Amino acid sequence: MKEIVSVVIPCYNQGDYIEETVESVLGQTYSAIEILIVNDGSTDHSYDVIKKILEHNPDIKYIQLENGGVSRARNRGIEKASGKYILPLDADDLIERDYISLAMDEFSADPQLMVVTAQGRFFGREERDWNLADFTMKKILHGNVIFCPSIFKKSDWRTVGGFDENMTHLEDWDFYIRLTSLRPNKVKRLNYRALLYRIKEENARNTEGFKDGTYNDTVLYLYTKNKNLFFEHYGNPSLMIKEIEKLKWEHQNVQKELNFLRRFSFNRFLLKLRKKKHGG
Repeated sequence: MKEIVSVVIPCYNQGDYIEETVESVLGQTYSAIEILIVNDGSTDHSYDVIKKILEHNPDIKYIQLENGGVSRARNRGIEKASGKYILPLDADDLIERDYISLAMDEFSADPQLMVVTAQGRFFGREERDWNLADFTMKKILHGNVIFCPSIFKKSDWRTVGGFDENMTHLEDWDFYIRLTSLRPNKVKRLNYRALLYRIKEENARNTEGFKDGTYNDTVLYLYTKNKNLFFEHYGNPSLMIKEIEKLKWEHQNVQKELNFLRRFSFNRFLLKLRKKKHGG
């Protein structure tokens, strides 16, 4: 008998995208799947879309919350999940149809695995591969190298205390630091670009909070709460400080790249409008 994989989809104002996200789960080749949609106090038309989804798919579980953030929404969904395995999936992202099946093959081959993940790709406003470094404990302490829609056991989620509900950014990084620290040699990445991350205008707005120091404060909070792991792998506190500074610098460069891509996309859009206007 196949183990159940519970796919937890937190939704906050993603009415334009959640139906496509759910379809990517319903289309999986793995059959033992439970879907839970957690409406985190959406103020757009998300509820109307979700209602139609539920009418056609009565087995999908629905949880309504007042807005409390993605960590809280994920945790409440996982609490209600009946599956042994959990896959958190944002309501605007997609997974390829063989992802869960291939991941569960890995868990069957090695029940001691902590996490099974895959390769990523951006789609939407930009189309390109998203490559993360191979996992080591030292690398994940430097920056997240595990995509959020990875698969793990509910029992391990419970052991590490779930997603930190005090965090509004980088909560998945913090979670996977704590999770993988239990058995760092038991992380598997599929050689399969199965995780599709949507790029849209809202992505740009969601990074605005990082410009006012929120990012640095969040990183400091993350480093402080996981300080024992950092000391274990970096030893000298001065090395830890250097890593924090390096991480800040890398984040600034990522923001520059994203800004360039947004400008490029907008300029390309204007060019198309001009061609259309002049009959090109």
